[in-house]
Amino acid sequence: MRITSEEVVRVFIARIEQVNPLLNAVVSERFEQALEEARRADELVRNSTASQLAKEKPLLGVPITTKESNSVEGQCADIGSVIHKGERSPQDSVCIRMLRSAGAIPLCVTNVPEMTMWMETSNLIHGTTNNPYDLHRTCGGSSGGEGALLGAAASVIGVGSDTCGSVRFPSAWCGVFGHKPSAEVIDIQGLVPEPAKGMAPIVCVGPMTRYSEDLSPVLRLLARDPSKLQLDTPVDISRLNIYYMDEEGASYFSCVRSDMRYSVRKVVSHLAATHGCEIQEMRPTELFADGFTFFLSTMERLGVPPTRFLFKLPPKGINPKRELFLKVAGLSYHTLAAIRMSWIDKRYRKKCYASRRRRNLDRLEELERRLNAMLGDNGVLIFPAMLSAAPFHHAPQLHPYGFLSLIAPFTVLKMPVTICPIGLNNERVPLSVAVASRRFNDRLTLAIARDLEKAFGGWRPPCPLNVYEDTESN
Repeated sequence: MRITSEEVVRVFIARIEQVNPLLNAVVSERFEQALEEARRADELVRNSTASQLAKEKPLLGVPITTKESNSVEGQCADIGSVIHKGERSPQDSVCIRMLRSAGAIPLCVTNVPEMTMWMETSNLIHGTTNNPYDLHRTCGGSSGGEGALLGAAASVIGVGSDTCGSVRFPSAWCGVFGHKPSAEVIDIQGLVPEPAKGMAPIVCVGPMTRYSEDLSPVLRLLARDPSKLQLDTPVDISRLNIYYMDEEGASYFSCVRSDMRYSVRKVVSHLAATHGCEIQEMRPTELFADGFTFFLSTMERLGVPPTRFLFKLPPKGINPKRELFLKVAGLSYHTLAAIRMSWIDKRYRKKCYASRRRRNLDRLEELERRLNAMLGDNGVLIFPAMLSAAPFHHAPQLHPYGFLSLIAPFTVLKMPVTICPIGLNNERVPLSVAVASRRFNDRLTLAIARDLEKAFGGWRPPCPLNVYEDTESN
């Protein structure tokens, strides 16, 4: 049975309309334009050969969604900030333009935290986005709207971006596949807010999908030089060196939940039993505990301005202490998360002297040497995607540094990381593992993702799916 692009687009529009009242994921839609583009795609199919379209338009007629910070012409671009309320994107970002050139059809843009600056998705304009598996839990951030739609089967391909976990948090907590590519592989022009001076080397655009096999084709289309990633080179998993860690390097008590640790062990046991891989535990791991400190030190080394200057307010930016008092009085235009991030950054720059920063960077270089020597060109590291499965709304405010310990080191080391869902826990929320490798070895982590999906089933729907029948009956 042949299915037209218009039919597919209508189905996903119907699904978005069905789930968005519960999720609050969409901030701006272009459904009518998408349907018109789908009709043009169907006309192109009728008048072209399959081989020609496969080469020139590999995503012809495929609906996609993207976080609000990946500019889509004419769509909302306030990035959850009251200061930017009402702003619209004048043109597509480079990554959206490339996907549209390949035939993809954007349906909508999705919610982000204020200025994309937190691991949860909530702001004062569009509100809080919920997790599709439990509405009382966070969907992650900053690509949280994408994670929520994908987890709810309301999108085919999501386009996220990742500086300090913005693809990885929502992918893990919404039970979908997400890939943070090796740094500087994909053009980031057109992201909002525009990455601060010096940040470009560690800001990534990355695909999010329900099925692992969709990651590589999207990455190939987005990459400036796909040959650098060698995505078409076959990977023999049995010949890979598999390393793992099941905790975050805490000095005394690990904050990694037992079900996350068990997930890692289950995965490495599968790789050993199925492929005969040699499994080695990474020890010690204490350097990961300083992950967020590594991130802040790297920001200073790269010359990135303080976070408080992102808000385009007076020359000195926002005053976090003043904003906190205004927040208590109900008078602040900023979320608590944005104020807190500004405060953390300001305090670190004030209290962390040059000698301490140098020591932090030395420890980061030590971690980089260890990882590169350990992984080589044929190794992957498997570890908990997060400290826990999706927490309840606002819970990460109580322990932000811990959540970032398994995230930040891979950002500043520019390494690829793929998030792989492997099932649900006893509370029926997703469990995931992360797979990392040396820079430009993305094909290794993607190969592991495909294997784990076959072994453990990958994405699990949060509810029975019948939107197509409903659409037909209407």
